[in-house]
Amino acid sequence: MKTLRNIVIFLIITLTIAYFTNPSFEEHKTKIETKFVEQNPISGFFGVGKIISNLVEYHDSLFFSYTTEKIKRNKLSFGFFGMVWVVDLDLNKIALEN
Repeated sequence: MKTLRNIVIFLIITLTIAYFTNPSFEEHKTKIETKFVEQNPISGFFGVGKIISNLVEYHDSLFFSYTTEKIKRNKLSFGFFGMVWVVDLDLNKIALEN
């Protein structure tokens, strides 16, 4: 019984931390823009990263969050525990394909 109680306490603490450290939309947009500029320095210099970061929709799932592009709904980033990871920023996959 003590083991079950410890597991429940651990889960409650973990979910509480995940809830309060869930990355915001601005954190996702900043990470997407930064990653795009790293991968495409020339087009990033002209502000294409800013445009790409504005073409995303934010999805908050309380304990984690993710973004998708507005046109094709491909996932671009996901985040939890205060960190954001960018999945794929290939321009051919982001709304430029038919």
